Amino acid sequence: MRGWSARTPETFTFACKLPREITHERRFVGCRDVLEEFVANLRELGPRLGPILVQCGLDFSPSERDAFADFLTVLPQDVRFAVEFRQPQWIRRGTLALLREHGVALALSDGRWMPRAWLLRLCKQATDRQLRVSAVEGPRSHDHRLLAAASGPHCRARRVEPHDPHVTGYSP
Repeated sequence: MRGWSARTPETFTFACKLPREITHERRFVGCRDVLEEFVANLRELGPRLGPILVQCGLDFSPSERDAFADFLTVLPQDVRFAVEFRQPQWIRRGTLALLREHGVALALSDGRWMPRAWLLRLCKQATDRQLRVSAVEGPRSHDHRLLAAASGPHCRARRVEPHDPHVTGYSP
């Protein structure tokens, strides 16, 4: 961590992704030890640590909601988290309420699984407790409606390319 911090400008904020061991292999069950070790290491970044992305697997479905809800209860409160679901069945009022209850943001990506109308509506509904993040890439990246909807104080969108000089550690 110290090496990363030393090689980047003071204004750089690190947004890291939760280990695959937690999200894909253990599927949020029995992973408190891995979470605590990961977060302890990231805390070395101090105020430069941004939100930690919890990117669920493509096959992680709402049938595993109980395991996910239990996982949210062990998240440390001094670190920000944003969850990216990759199935539309997760984007329901109950899920959004669960995230709000635990102070976790919903990370939105401009993926083919997400109906464009939902993405636009969710960006417009962003609140100060939920940061909405949209990585706009690929053939739909020129949709100015999305960029306009995401221009509010709690929602940010920008076009991201794999070799963008402003993005370090891009992971498609």
